[in-house]
Amino acid sequence: SATGFVTVNVNNPVASAIAVLTGPTGNNNGTTKTKLFSSATITDADSTVLTGATVYISVSAYSNDKIYFDGIAGIPVTGSYNSGTKTLTLSGTATLAQYEQVIEAVTWTSNQGWGIVRSFQVRVIDDSGLISPFSFVSIAPY
Repeated sequence: SATGFVTVNVNNPVASAIAVLTGPTGNNNGTTKTKLFSSATITDADSTVLTGATVYISVSAYSNDKIYFDGIAGIPVTGSYNSGTKTLTLSGTATLAQYEQVIEAVTWTSNQGWGIVRSFQVRVIDDSGLISPFSFVSIAPY
């Protein structure tokens, strides 16, 4: 009988990374949806698609604060907001570039806590189910 060696290469999945820049501009008066992020950059060393993301108010959320995603034609991502956890869950398989557009389209409203800083955290989920470290912006409505 012959003996030999078999080499097996195992590539562990790598989580995505996200970076978001600047908070909104303008007055968030409770009725006008205000853009949260001016830009989003998502990278993933071993995947070209994501399956989801979350955006939530991590600091100083008020009861009337709400986060929205109204959809983008041609991008298969939907949004669902949970007012109890102040979390917007985005779902759907889409490219990194499409998720960048989705994150940049997220808006919010509030009619409470003027001048009180809130922080909004964003995480993305790749097609291996790995969740990215969070990126965030902090803003104070006026």
